[in-house]
Amino acid sequence: MLVYTDVEKGVWKFCYDRLSVLFKENACKEFIWTIKEFEKNIGFRSDEVPQLEHISAFLKAKTGWRLKPVGGLLTQREFLNGLAFKVFHST
Repeated sequence: MLVYTDVEKGVWKFCYDRLSVLFKENACKEFIWTIKEFEKNIGFRSDEVPQLEHISAFLKAKTGWRLKPVGGLLTQREFLNGLAFKVFHST
């Protein structure tokens, strides 16, 4: 589990709070539904940066897809190969 600094948490809170307002007017219903599911089932909230492993476990249980962290750019082949096996690479 990653431990985030107070500065990182502050950036997350700043972005999450402001984007949450914009989501209501600008996001599609599917995105809004998904954010609400994340808030309800993963504990997505503005005062804590979510852990990739929690999001991935939730997605795997619901869809069979999982997230895999990567440290940078992937080749097209690596990226598409991941999709073939229901893996979405994420930084």
